[in-house]
Amino acid sequence: MAVGYIVKKDNRLYFKKKVNLYFDCDGVILDTIATARRLAKEAGYNPNDFDELHEFFLRVDWTYLIQEAGELDNSISKIKAIINTGKYNVKILTKLGGNPTEEDAKRIFFARVLPGIEVITLKLKEHKDEIVNPVDAILIEDSLHNFRRWGLAKGINVLLLKGEYIYDYPDEERIREEERVNFVDDIAKFEQAKNVKMLLEERGKLLRIQKRELNTNKKYVKMITKTRHN
Repeated sequence: MAVGYIVKKDNRLYFKKKVNLYFDCDGVILDTIATARRLAKEAGYNPNDFDELHEFFLRVDWTYLIQEAGELDNSISKIKAIINTGKYNVKILTKLGGNPTEEDAKRIFFARVLPGIEVITLKLKEHKDEIVNPVDAILIEDSLHNFRRWGLAKGINVLLLKGEYIYDYPDEERIREEERVNFVDDIAKFEQAKNVKMLLEERGKLLRIQKRELNTNKKYVKMITKTRHN
C-alpha cells in the first residue's frame, strides 16, 4: 500500500503522506440500526427499550440484517471515490455488540464490496480512540460520544447532521436521531469538512496565543504599576 502521493505546486513536486481515514459502519455505511429497530418490532421486541433491543441484536443473524439493511446513501460508491483520490488510507472501524455472527458477516460484506479494505473491530466497551491512533486521523461518525472522544484525542472528527457538517462540540439538543444524515454527500464536501476543521484548529491555536500574550501583558503592566507605587 502506498504511504503517500505526489502533488505539483509552483512547478515543484512534493510528497504528501496519506491521511488515515476511518469510517464507522453501523448508521454510517450500513442502515443496520434503523433496520434492526424495524425487525425487532416485527419480532415482538420493544425497539425503544434498551435491554430488549440489545437482546434482539444478540440474537439476530447479522448476514440477514446486513442484507435487509443495505448501504446508506450509496455509501460504497462514495468510499470508492474517496479511495481513488489516492489521498487517504481508508479503513472501517466498527464496534461489535457481542453477537457471534456479527464480525464474520461484516468482514465478508466488506471483502465483497470493497476488496482489500482493512476492517478493524472492537468490543462494545472499548473506545475507538484507544484502538487506533487518532492523532491527525479522520473519523466519520454518527455517535456523539465517539465524535467527542476522537476530537479530545487530537483527531479530526466529522459528525454528519442533516445538511451540514459539525466540528468540535455541537449542541446536545440538536443531535437527534432524525437529524443525522447517513453519509458524506460528496468528496468536495468531505474535503471542505476536513479543511474547515483544520482552520478551526488553527484559529483556536491563534486565539490561545493571543490570550497568553494578553495575560503576559497584563502581568507586565501590574508589575510596572506595583514597582512605580513602591
